[in-house]
Amino acid sequence: MIGNFFKQSTSNQAKIINGKYIANSIIQECKLKIEKLTLNTGLKPGLAIIQIGDRQDSNIYIKNKLKTAQSIELNKDSSINGIITQLPLENFNKFDYTDLTNQVLPEKDVDCLNIINLNKIFNGDLKGNFIPCAAKATAEILDLIERDLRDKQVVIVGSSKLVGIPLKYILEYKNAKNVLLCNDKTQNIQDICRKADILIVAIGCSRFINGNYVKSGAIVIDVGINFNKMTNKVTGDVNFEEVVQKASYITPVPGGVGPITVSILMENVYMAALKSLNKK
Repeated sequence: MIGNFFKQSTSNQAKIINGKYIANSIIQECKLKIEKLTLNTGLKPGLAIIQIGDRQDSNIYIKNKLKTAQSIELNKDSSINGIITQLPLENFNKFDYTDLTNQVLPEKDVDCLNIINLNKIFNGDLKGNFIPCAAKATAEILDLIERDLRDKQVVIVGSSKLVGIPLKYILEYKNAKNVLLCNDKTQNIQDICRKADILIVAIGCSRFINGNYVKSGAIVIDVGINFNKMTNKVTGDVNFEEVVQKASYITPVPGGVGPITVSILMENVYMAALKSLNKK
């Protein structure tokens, strides 16, 4: 895969990581595993997605949806190996999404949002367990670019349970010694980011990181996905046009972390299918 997973438009610009290429490699490998699994066992891995309402839904409607999620018995359906809850749940007052995600059985929790699975990551118990897809996708990219993280200053902008927090533990598990987690409320955040050898951004704020935040030669991974209703386009958390002039490697949005995240989800569904067989 080395040499094919990035492109470079000019000699003085960052190498642009081709997430679609990396994702396709993961998917093809996963496809072969699933075909072999189905041939040997007859099991076809299945995924269910729970999506709740829209922005105009009332709190009562959301409570009813939560009750529905508990009663549809996806946890008991042997044909469903993985369950994910589509996040974020926007503009739902007094609604804690963990009430919903914790209803998913840990062995079917392919997005790793159940507190039991998250605690395993926080305790460094990664082997054989689900890892949040976007966090693992980011780690996969780093494995291709910079395997030895021991002497690298890593800054993660964004402290969510979906990306920032689990990613910190994952990178420390991979022997990263200097991982700093911050967010948009962190004081002197620009100065902190400028010291990063590896800058990972998952803050949910369109083009938040510009060229002034980035050290020359840094690796910049943009996990953000923001939809601009005015332009009808998707943007990342990084001002790509500026940062590509300073970084050594950079992920675009779209086409960077996103496709890899989806491929990791497929891997997790395959893993969930194996777990279901081992329980029998």
